[in-house]
Amino acid sequence: MDKIIEKLEVHDDRLDQIVDKLVSNDARMEKMDVRMEKMDARMEKADERMEKMDARMEKADERMEKMMKKLEAHDDTFDRVIGKLVEMDTYMHEKLATKDEMHALETRLTDHVEGFVRLHEALDCEVASLRNKVDRFEERLGKLEAIVKAA
Repeated sequence: MDKIIEKLEVHDDRLDQIVDKLVSNDARMEKMDVRMEKMDARMEKADERMEKMDARMEKADERMEKMMKKLEAHDDTFDRVIGKLVEMDTYMHEKLATKDEMHALETRLTDHVEGFVRLHEALDCEVASLRNKVDRFEERLGKLEAIVKAA
């Protein structure tokens, strides 16, 4: 009977050790659960930010598409202006226009070219502005990705 009691005490001590380890592991798991919940919250915030950035990028894409349409329209205008220049050159060579006719043609041509140059300067400014915005968005996106990877 004493041997049995001794064995039970040894097993009882062993069971106490196992229970202590389980309690310790349970505490660690609870801490891990808290950390995971915090990480989930951070990821949700990052997802929200990404969705906002996606919306901004879509708006920027729409603006770029509008700009491209405008540029295409201006390219058509430019092609027409070049066509008119060729016509004028042909006309002048064929008809040997007078000085007054030459001056009128020069004025029309200058007006068209100046208008075209002003238009392209404005468009260049718009494109530069949009590129800067896209660069800033990409930089922010890179930072967010680094934060998400670090987390």
